[in-house]
Amino acid sequence: MLIVDRIADGIAVLEGDAGSLEVPASWLPTGAGEGTVLRLDVRRDQDTARLTLAIDARAMADRGVEIRRLRESIPEGPGGDIAL
Repeated sequence: MLIVDRIADGIAVLEGDAGSLEVPASWLPTGAGEGTVLRLDVRRDQDTARLTLAIDARAMADRGVEIRRLRESIPEGPGGDIAL
């Protein structure tokens, strides 16, 4: 699993368990942007290896649920004005 961390100057930075990887943003699947979860598929034959990036819709949904759960677990402050 890779997550698109950022895109700048035509370069996408992908973060995964093994570290980060920079690729041309044009290599990203249509609709991918910052925060998108990607699946990396590798197909090999005798002379070549083909790498395919695809949006992982299930991982995106699971990640969304986890982010909402974490946000809801953050206690609210007292509210009102803050005196500095």
